[in-house]
Amino acid sequence: MVINRIKEVEPWWANLMELHHDINQALAFGSHPDHAGTSFPSMRVVETESEMVVEALLPGIQLSDLEITISKDREVVIRGDKTPLAELEKSAWHRRETDIGKFNRTLFLPVRIDSDKSEAFLEDGVLKLVLPKHSSEQGRKIPISVKNI
Repeated sequence: MVINRIKEVEPWWANLMELHHDINQALAFGSHPDHAGTSFPSMRVVETESEMVVEALLPGIQLSDLEITISKDREVVIRGDKTPLAELEKSAWHRRETDIGKFNRTLFLPVRIDSDKSEAFLEDGVLKLVLPKHSSEQGRKIPISVKNI
């Protein structure tokens, strides 16, 4: 006779993983935001000659549940609220791998940006921030002339 104990352990394991996540979030509160242990939303940051482009994956997030703040010309804060999926009547959880609730992610950029010219777009669950560099960060080309001796 084979005894299947996975069904007994799985709810306990899910609760343990949720507790682990909550502890990591609490411990990360006072640490440097770039190393805070949080990974939501997942981001990609690209620098071009004239701008910084940030893409954040935010599946299921509505525009009304999202707030973006740029401060100190280098700090971008993305805040939001992940609402739970609709509950089915007479249902029981077997697995929950998605977080719900408020989130806050701070990104420190390596260059100053012009917050007045910055733009944000949300399409198909991807938030795209186009952040032009501040004019002092873009540098300027200096013409070189040849001097005949």
